[in-house]
Amino acid sequence: MRILMIAPMPPQPQPSNGVPLVTLALLHGLSQHHDVTLATLAGPDVAEHQAVQQLTNEGFRVHAVLRHAGQQRVQIGLRMAGSVLGGTEPLRSGWYWDARFQRLITQLLTTNNFDIVQLDDNALGAYTFATQRPIVMTEHEVRRPRPINWRALRTAGLMPGIWREEQWRRWAGYQRRVWRRAQRLVVFTEEDAQAMTGILPAIASRVRINPFGLVLPGQANPTLEVPNTLLFVGGYSHYPNCDAAIWLAREIMPLVRSLRPGVQLRLIGDAPPPELQALANDDVIVAGRVPQIEPWIERASLVLAPVRIGGGMRTKVLQAMAMGKSVVSTSLGAQGLQRSVPPPLAIANTAMDMANIIVRLLEDAEQRQRLGQQARAFVQQYHSAEAYAQRMEYIYSELLAMP
Repeated sequence: MRILMIAPMPPQPQPSNGVPLVTLALLHGLSQHHDVTLATLAGPDVAEHQAVQQLTNEGFRVHAVLRHAGQQRVQIGLRMAGSVLGGTEPLRSGWYWDARFQRLITQLLTTNNFDIVQLDDNALGAYTFATQRPIVMTEHEVRRPRPINWRALRTAGLMPGIWREEQWRRWAGYQRRVWRRAQRLVVFTEEDAQAMTGILPAIASRVRINPFGLVLPGQANPTLEVPNTLLFVGGYSHYPNCDAAIWLAREIMPLVRSLRPGVQLRLIGDAPPPELQALANDDVIVAGRVPQIEPWIERASLVLAPVRIGGGMRTKVLQAMAMGKSVVSTSLGAQGLQRSVPPPLAIANTAMDMANIIVRLLEDAEQRQRLGQQARAFVQQYHSAEAYAQRMEYIYSELLAMP
């Protein structure tokens, strides 16, 4: 198949959020058997420019629009100002708008005869795709309508909290408009599929479930593990990650501390908010964004995913499992993992249960290593880039076989 993959940010192994990591796996997996062209927006973060260059050096066919700090400020500013002043699009969509990228998309669709157009992320909803070819959209997280989050208003402050809630309110209408434009809508979990069809019942026949995969990283070296070290990874511009990290630092860590003194929690991720930074102390380290996440995972005794809200799958969970690390997660944090066999990770849904499991695993190095080895084998079998792409191929083939 000839596939045009369109992404609002370049696939890369060290992103500030999980979307480029998943896109990278799909690009690698599909490129083994198909002719894939990638169109992407990159920048102003220099790391995104470097990711484009790396993909080009590896032999991928990449067309990129590079944005630099200080350029296109008027265009981006007007789009985002329209979103702020009574607009209907979430701010995220406005950030990824660029007229040059629209021209690139139109040119590629006009001058090439692609079989499939793969849209990776709903941030592309502001663009027009002038094609008669089937469009498949990967929805990385369905934003479900919900009541006002009063807890977020209290922790974030009145005006930032109101703005956050207004942004969330816009997602339902925006998602409906974007979803109608695709012939297939791919989600990672059964729960997201149900939420999607609940928001827009008319697209139920178009929805397919495909749990994502990752380009398999190297296995962690057990001798580099730092005793009594816990790790949480997440981009904090995504509120479910803020909620998880704050719950972990504020409620779970005091319980762990009472059961096993000397345990240290490290919180890694881009843009930690002030309410999270305020919880930092001798045994809670708020490290922010780091150049490479793998060394931090390798040194951790346990990787934690105490996710209580949100949807989709968690790259932080799969990445740690792929490296052969033991993971402690809530049931929500483990959504999307292959269910034909029980996923090899520990599940706890209350602060006390999570603290007890954390302490038990910290005290049993043999069990930690065994669980980590099982986790890596599980990812290799069910959630590799090849397995992810193969499941996507079935979706493409089904679509192309239709009249």
